[in-house]
Parts: sequence; C-alpha cells; structure tokens
Amino acid sequence: MKKTLLTAILLGASVAASAQELTFAMQPTYPPFETTNAKGEIIGFDVDVTNAICQEIQATCKFKSETFDALIPNLKAKRFDAAIFRNRYYRCSCKTSVIL
Repeated sequence: MKKTLLTAILLGASVAASAQELTFAMQPTYPPFETTNAKGEIIGFDVDVTNAICQEIQATCKFKSETFDALIPNLKAKRFDAAIFRNRYYRCSCKTSVIL
C-alpha cells in the first residue's frame, strides 16, 4: 500500500509540474472506497487519499464518474489525467495511477 501511494505521489508530482488541476476518473459504485453522496458528488476513501496527494503536490483534484469499461480507453484518449481502480483489473500499457 505504501509503495502504491508513493508511486501515485511521484507520478502526480510530474504531472502537477505542468498542470494545476488533475482530473481523476473512477466508477463510484464501490463504497466505502468510492461512491456518490446525495448531492451527486464522488466521495470515499480513494477520494480522500487522492485529495491528500493533490494537497501535497499543490494541485486541485477533480473527480469524474466513468463506467469501468470506459476508464482505460478514455485515459488513453487523455480525457482525464488518471484512473482509480483495483489493480487486479489492470491490463494496459498506458501510463496510469492506480490507488488501492
């Protein structure tokens, strides 16, 4: 877990040098890790950890809801900066941040 978070911080730091706002996509249907509240905002553990990373690298986090099947294709198309999902589903040669 610590190695994954460190990797995410380092990857994020390199992106943050060129962008002050980072967009993270996820399928928010896995409480308590990622879900939506009554206002439709994405909340949960993954969001809290990602916000802490963004605070450390002095960037603003933005969260986007995506279907799982759209995460990798839309990441490759650069529609967002990173995708958050469990690593057992990771089958991609693209650069991503995966937070467990």
